[in-house]
Amino acid sequence: MAEPKTYQWLKTENAGKVVTITGESEDGFMEFNDGSRCNKTLLNEFLIEIESTKAALPLAEDLSSKKKSKPLAKKLKPKVTEREIGDNMYTGAPENPIRELLKRQSSTNKMRSELVIDVQIPTPAVYEILKESFGNNVDTEITQMAIESININELKDKLDELLKKKVKSYYSKSKK
Repeated sequence: MAEPKTYQWLKTENAGKVVTITGESEDGFMEFNDGSRCNKTLLNEFLIEIESTKAALPLAEDLSSKKKSKPLAKKLKPKVTEREIGDNMYTGAPENPIRELLKRQSSTNKMRSELVIDVQIPTPAVYEILKESFGNNVDTEITQMAIESININELKDKLDELLKKKVKSYYSKSKK
């Protein structure tokens, strides 16, 4: 016998509840384990099939009720570590004659570098479901989730590696 299907309510006072089908009534209603029912023809409008309770979607109210305390940049500001202080040439850099000379040089010479960052985002199918259910807040939530998932120390390490290669390449070309 097949596993009973699990759904999450998207609309009505049941929005957010996760239910399992227990049967179908003679009058065309799907019946769920919590006693709720839905007309079979409206099932896909009011509910979404999910794999398990762990796959349940957050509600728009849950997303919008998050307190808007600080701007995202301040909220995500990492704690300062020894490595970060030592690597920042403008604040708290260790005494170093090369850095002292570099800080005093006013240069308009700039080098462009591009950093590729992999972040996890939902599939297009899940995105469409979220967009239909919650509107424009979805884009903001996806972006914030992606930013929050970035490890600042890994980012600095990647940037360090990229800039070392870029600087070496830039100055080797200028000798020719």
